[in-house]
Amino acid sequence: MYRYTTPTNVFQTNVDLRNARVYVTYSRNGRVRLEKTNEDMTITEDSITVRLTQADTGALGAAGVSKSVEIQIRYVMEDGTADASNIMHATVERVLKDGEIEYVQG
Repeated sequence: MYRYTTPTNVFQTNVDLRNARVYVTYSRNGRVRLEKTNEDMTITEDSITVRLTQADTGALGAAGVSKSVEIQIRYVMEDGTADASNIMHATVERVLKDGEIEYVQG
């Protein structure tokens, strides 16, 4: 993904998480940079979809450099059962025009 873009991350699951409390955490250099919860995602029987904002992806990288980001899903079920996914890796690539951009009509 690129900094200051709005990618959609889709994670396939083998557990139905529609009735769970779900956290998708994005970390860089051992520090949590972004965390999304149920209100920020669409959960189906076999997937989690998270749409990131320009501000979100801006927070994941550093100006002028590409950075490795770790992503992990954690959840807790209604009965208290909790689990975590494997840690996934992604790269946040740099952009030449840094910062958020706006659409201005006309």
